[in-house]
Amino acid sequence: MTAEISKFIWVKQGALAAFAFLILFYNLIPVSLTPDDLPKPDLLYCVIAAIIVRRPQIAPFWLVVAIFLTLDIFLQRPLGAWTLCMLLALEAVRARRYFIRSQLFSYEWVVVLLIYLVALIVFRFILTVSLVAMPPLSADVISFFITVVLYPIIVFGLATLFGLRRPNTGKRGETQ
Repeated sequence: MTAEISKFIWVKQGALAAFAFLILFYNLIPVSLTPDDLPKPDLLYCVIAAIIVRRPQIAPFWLVVAIFLTLDIFLQRPLGAWTLCMLLALEAVRARRYFIRSQLFSYEWVVVLLIYLVALIVFRFILTVSLVAMPPLSADVISFFITVVLYPIIVFGLATLFGLRRPNTGKRGETQ
């Protein structure tokens, strides 16, 4: 029984890694010849944060580091800066998951996205201190607001398509 559950977790972790590589592939392949008008939302953060609130064993520490470090390398961002910000943000979500689960969805939405906003501010601070060229602030603001709008859609999609719902309150049936 335990081996089957462990195997099932590995399948879900593999699916999360495959999703991350699809996002990486989309970011690397030129879709059109003209530059994008709107910055892209951070879908990966939304998906991983929603998973951590619901089933944290699917997105362990090592997988989050591997995913975001790979994205840093391929997207030519300062190595480890965005990874560190996302890791701290997602671990903050993980630390508050029991309290978030006991609240309404609107509370989860606000907490997860305020943590993301803090991560964006810290990332811009790191880029400023290290004298790296940054995208305009307006691009980050627009990206943040698109991410805010997409978070409930992503959570609904995960719940509908993959059955990833919150455990019942008071039920702590996981090891993490």
